[in-house]
Amino acid sequence: MVPPLVFFRIILKLGRDFFYSITNENLEEEGWKMKRFKFVYGVWLVLLFSVISISRGFSQILVSIPDTTVTVGDTVVIPLTVSELPDSIFSYQFTLIYENEVVQYLGFDISQTISEQWSPLQPFVNDQVPGRILVGDYGLQQFSGSGTLIKLSFLAVGGHQDSTEMHFEQFLFNSGNPEAVVNDGKIALVAPLIGVHFRSNINDSVKIQIDYVQKILPFDTTWFAGTQHVIGAEKAQVFHSDTRYVFEKWSDDGDTVHTVAAESDTIFQCDFLTYFYVDVQSEFGSPSGEGWYLSGSDAVIAVDSLISFGDTTRALFSEWDGTIANNNPSFSINVTNPVVETANWQVQHFLAVVSDYGNPVGAGWYNAGDSAYFHVDSISDVSTTERFVFSSWVATGTDGYSGSEANSFVVMNHPVTESAIWQHEFYLQISSVPDSLLLFDKNGWNPADSVLQIIAPEDLLWKEKIKYQFDHWTLDGVISDENPVTVRMDSARVLLAIYRTDSVLVTISGNFDNLPVYIDDVRYLLPYQEFWQYQSEHTIGVDSVVAEEDSGTRFLFANWDDGGERYHQLRADSVLNPIVQFQRQFYLSVTTKPVNLWDFYQSGWYDDGDSVKISEAPEIILQNTDTLRFENWLVDGIAVAGNPIFIFMDSSHSAVAQYDYWLTISGLISDRRGVPVADVFVRLTGDCVDSVFSNENGFFCFYELAAGTYVVSPQADWGFFEPDEREIILSTASDENINFVAIDTVKPFAEVVFPNGGEKFYAGDVDTLRWKASDNRKVDSLCFDISLDNGLHWQNLGGTKVGFTESTGDFVWQVPDSAIETGLIKLTVIDLDSNVNEDVSDASFRIIRHSDVEDATGKELPAQFQLGQNYPNPFNNSTVIPFQLPQSDHIIVEIYNFRGQRIAKIIDGNLQAGSHEIRWNGCDERGNVVSSGIYFYRIKSAKGKVATRKLLLMK
Repeated sequence: MVPPLVFFRIILKLGRDFFYSITNENLEEEGWKMKRFKFVYGVWLVLLFSVISISRGFSQILVSIPDTTVTVGDTVVIPLTVSELPDSIFSYQFTLIYENEVVQYLGFDISQTISEQWSPLQPFVNDQVPGRILVGDYGLQQFSGSGTLIKLSFLAVGGHQDSTEMHFEQFLFNSGNPEAVVNDGKIALVAPLIGVHFRSNINDSVKIQIDYVQKILPFDTTWFAGTQHVIGAEKAQVFHSDTRYVFEKWSDDGDTVHTVAAESDTIFQCDFLTYFYVDVQSEFGSPSGEGWYLSGSDAVIAVDSLISFGDTTRALFSEWDGTIANNNPSFSINVTNPVVETANWQVQHFLAVVSDYGNPVGAGWYNAGDSAYFHVDSISDVSTTERFVFSSWVATGTDGYSGSEANSFVVMNHPVTESAIWQHEFYLQISSVPDSLLLFDKNGWNPADSVLQIIAPEDLLWKEKIKYQFDHWTLDGVISDENPVTVRMDSARVLLAIYRTDSVLVTISGNFDNLPVYIDDVRYLLPYQEFWQYQSEHTIGVDSVVAEEDSGTRFLFANWDDGGERYHQLRADSVLNPIVQFQRQFYLSVTTKPVNLWDFYQSGWYDDGDSVKISEAPEIILQNTDTLRFENWLVDGIAVAGNPIFIFMDSSHSAVAQYDYWLTISGLISDRRGVPVADVFVRLTGDCVDSVFSNENGFFCFYELAAGTYVVSPQADWGFFEPDEREIILSTASDENINFVAIDTVKPFAEVVFPNGGEKFYAGDVDTLRWKASDNRKVDSLCFDISLDNGLHWQNLGGTKVGFTESTGDFVWQVPDSAIETGLIKLTVIDLDSNVNEDVSDASFRIIRHSDVEDATGKELPAQFQLGQNYPNPFNNSTVIPFQLPQSDHIIVEIYNFRGQRIAKIIDGNLQAGSHEIRWNGCDERGNVVSSGIYFYRIKSAKGKVATRKLLLMK
């Protein structure tokens, strides 16, 4: 018998397949296909729920759809929720009716629902009829729980504020058992919100209306897309006393008030025309241009330039002050902001300056409050002897100046008149004969009609080295015996005081003071000065030679400046000042110390200022057996550099050529063979301490020594000297035979550079070994030895005589004809004092025969047959040819010249597998050394392998 559960699943599967077969057809209208569907589906449900009802009872279940609001064009997901389901639920089915013009069905979803937990077959949906969907599902197992049963998706296709009821026409669980109680839902549509922004072209808080509600710009809000609203603005708006705005247009070209509808984010701009007030102010004149102006228009502002208030006061236009500064009475301004222009005026007053004489200056117009400076010439000349002199100013008007200052000022707060007052004067000229003998206090300008009394002194007057005596007055050319004399200034007057000459001053001087001069045979010292009676005669004269007491200075008469003889007469008819000229001379003494070593002819008298060149003093003077060396010149006891020297004769001088006895100690330093030794430090002690180094000839010398006892000792850290020091006693002769023998005790340095261990040589080859050698003094010879038994026995390879301090070099030797592993080279270095040192190779080298082929590596066998490049290449004496054998073979290695002729066979024999090297010494098969050039070497094996390479031999 079939189990009930299996039977139930079979029925579900058959029913579902059949359901899909009939619902997948296009049901354009409810016809016979729909009737067939209902019949079959009903039969299926009867069978299904008959089976279900066999074992289980049913209860009531609440099914509901929530009310939902969705934006037009958006997708809304409607959850269908159920209360707690009993365990007996295996299927459900419902029909949902809605308005297809409002929403349209898109699909279903069971994710995150209790249906997902149930794991049924996929729900079946029939939405072929617009506004109506049939939904159902079943499973092979029961499900339970509460929450969202299924989610349905709809597209909002209606308009703003459209809505539709989501009405369950039928809802069945298990073909109606248990019972489903449904709550219908509602979907309401709203248009999408958009941003609406209101702006203005002005920055002030402009007022507008939106749906008849006042708003202040800028203003932002949101509207449902497509909805209508009323916007408006006042035609005129005033926010400031000097600024007003007049409506111009909306950005959508609508009227002041109009209806708008926006479908997307929109900006509505309300544009206004701006008017500004131009305020024109002025204290004087008739200003024009005041009023309202559209922003950007031009306004012409003007006022009178001059306003007169009589002949002495006026107002001048100065400038406009305000929004724009301008100094023109009339100007144009582009109005882009409120304008306030105030005319500034300058009030002026007139200053009158009145004068009968002179040149009055300062009359004119002045700004009120300014200081007006005025002046007049203080003197007005009629002639050279008559004039008018400024006395004072007399002012007319408020705050004028009255005073005696010719240059003055007034503060021009009112019109002012200034009048000049003058005084009449005549000139009184009082002088003397001779002219300017004395000064009179009444001489000069005096007021007209004034009376003066002039007194002349009767005392003897001295002026310009002449004494005068008063004689009489003359007034306007008339002699007057009065004293004092009376003068009335009714015109210009001339008064003269007449004097006669009494005596004159005579001054006798010279270019040197304190030398004797003779006046009428009376001895005086220069300079001489006395008054001589006018017209008297006298004799003057001087000595021809005047010598000072020290006899180092003397004076020789040269001349009188008046051309007279050494003695001549003078007449005192004027002031006299004869001058006598002397030539001063100085004595120069030139000697030697010690005295009488040399005669210098320059001793004698020289004129003051002469420059005397003294003959060059001999550097060496031989006197009997003594040698004297010039040391320096002493001029007046002070050492002077140079030889010869110059002496400037500004006084008497003594020049002494100073000589010293010249003593030296000198000698030679040489080695035992008489070879000079350089750079030896030689020290001198005793009455003088000094040190020198021997030169390249071994010579040393101590100069400029005084008589005394000395010790000479050479010193060197590389050896000693015979004797180690010598004592010398100097008196009046030098000692030039202080000789020493230098003995070196330092071994020379020796180093074998190549071969120094690990090298490989071929028997019979000529090769080169390299060495280094040095000595603190000099290397004398080198000797080279070879050991074939690791140093037990040595054989001489040769030697060489050298003479260097430090050097490196090569020694050509022939490799012995032996195959050994323990070769060593020894270098012996001998210096000039027979000090010996030697050096041996640090490690042994090998010698192999040319016929021996050697495994070069000793490592694992090579993988292939290969011929390597020789090294060195190019080469001189010999070169190494490397090659590899992957297995044992018979090998032939041959050398060919450039013409292809074989000149040598290096090897012909069997070799084991491995890496090998073979040396070619550059000789042909007869042992002759081949010439420089390009050659080829070829390797050939018995197994058929052949390889060739090129090499270069350079001699």
